Amino acid sequence: MLNYILWDVSPELIEGFRVRWYGLLFAVGFIGSYYVLKYIFTKEGKTIKMLDSFTFTAFVSLILGLRLGHCFFYEPAYYLANPLKILYVWEGGLASHGGAIGMLIGFFIFSRKHKVDYIWIVSRAAIVIPITAATVRLGNLMNSEIYGVATTLPWGFVFLRDAVINIKADDLIMIMTDNNLIEQSRLPILMEFITKNTTMFNKGVAYPLLIEVFEKYNLILPEKTNIFNTILLKKGYLSANHPTQIYEAIAYVITFVVLFGNYVMKIKKGIYINSGKMLGVMLIMIFVSRFLIEYVKNVQVGFEQDLPIVMGQILSIPFILLGSKIIDSMLQYALLGGVIGARLGHCLFYEPQYYLSNPIEILYVWKGGLASHGGVIGVIVGFIILSKVSKFSLVWLISRALIVAPIAAAFIRIGNLMNSEIYGIETSLPWGFIFESSPEVLNGIEAAVPRHPTQIYEAALYLITGAWLIIYYLRNSASINNFKIIAYAFFGIFISRFIIEFFKIEQVSFEEGMLLNMGQLLSIPFILAGIVMLFIKNKNEEEDEFNIEDEFEDEVNERT
Repeated sequence: MLNYILWDVSPELIEGFRVRWYGLLFAVGFIGSYYVLKYIFTKEGKTIKMLDSFTFTAFVSLILGLRLGHCFFYEPAYYLANPLKILYVWEGGLASHGGAIGMLIGFFIFSRKHKVDYIWIVSRAAIVIPITAATVRLGNLMNSEIYGVATTLPWGFVFLRDAVINIKADDLIMIMTDNNLIEQSRLPILMEFITKNTTMFNKGVAYPLLIEVFEKYNLILPEKTNIFNTILLKKGYLSANHPTQIYEAIAYVITFVVLFGNYVMKIKKGIYINSGKMLGVMLIMIFVSRFLIEYVKNVQVGFEQDLPIVMGQILSIPFILLGSKIIDSMLQYALLGGVIGARLGHCLFYEPQYYLSNPIEILYVWKGGLASHGGVIGVIVGFIILSKVSKFSLVWLISRALIVAPIAAAFIRIGNLMNSEIYGIETSLPWGFIFESSPEVLNGIEAAVPRHPTQIYEAALYLITGAWLIIYYLRNSASINNFKIIAYAFFGIFISRFIIEFFKIEQVSFEEGMLLNMGQLLSIPFILAGIVMLFIKNKNEEEDEFNIEDEFEDEVNERT
């Protein structure tokens, strides 16, 4: 079974040359974006000359925004005191949020110069921006930078080139001798090296430097390097970390596939393309994923240690809020209804006696206790209210929210995995997880034995459901049956939940004598509702939908 991935890739494409993977991947992303934009410009009757001018503007504004964003968002005091250092790009320091702002300003200048609608040009750029964003994150991976916090998950990366270990001299010698990693005749040389570099060992020694010295002076047997790495990991001197660069790259690729797939389908069928909606979807998908991934990412600068949310999250919020009127409204009502519903669902479904006796503790959300079924009910109630205070169709709202709901549910289950909670019963299967950091194990309630990673099972099934719903929507967007979307979503989410509950540990004590647990009982009404939805004929809501999109366009134009 895979326990971790040793990552020791050189940042240089060819050792000894200045060509680096980061620069190559950035160029690949930009060239890929150019050719996709060429397809778009050609389809919409724009000239190649205009495309070239736009590409130049985008490139210059992106670089300026990336650099200035880092200088003024992350280290303003230093760069205001040393303004010339802003020009020292080779020293590193780029901020993606600054790049986004730079491009928005560049696009505005371009739209004025070429007399092109600003929302049109930004929305078309929104389709291809995720391509470059994904390749840039892969460049960060090759540089072993901007990675996540320590993890015990099997896909954690050990970034050897960036690792610093703090190890006492005696402990290092013991590891080398007890595991026969060094020839006895070389021990005096090892001890001499440690003695001469005591200060370095006290402060923390760079792992690449340590290995370089070991190999240069034959202080480790060549075939034992991997064993040395494993021992350092087990003893906590090295750690595996979340490869957040890959997480972000995947999120950006999904965003591109959704946007470009929807664009191509509409172009081929001659369907009206709502530029504002396209921009809103990109902003939501890019920056919500960035906001969530920041939770498992290392802080980039010291001052973030004391912040409730880090700078990357703070800078993501304005872009998320730039979404359309309907996306804003749906998010507001969905979040409010979802949180209230999830809390009340836990209190009333799982611990009713306690919370009815102590109603004030229902407000103590920080103590934990949320129920996903209650969250779904809360979102639906929120949309009922939204449909009453606006002219949005309730069925339309619920169906569109359910297209992306499984993806959000999958991330929540990954969050449960990170917290070592809501896991499964014991298993002898090779992919069983030992949740040593779970509260039950730490408090001695349960033994640290391999268990079903039911969080991963659910997350995988939810992602499959989400992918299916997106494909169904893209293929049938001209004549969508909203009730079928709701039915398919309910089936995918709640049948998955019903089945996986058989492998999950009991959440509350009263479930012990029940034929079905509470999670299964609460899933049944949603499954039955899905069956009913399949037999309901879809009403023609195209006129309402078109009006909603028109309002969206007006709203974004006003904000811009």
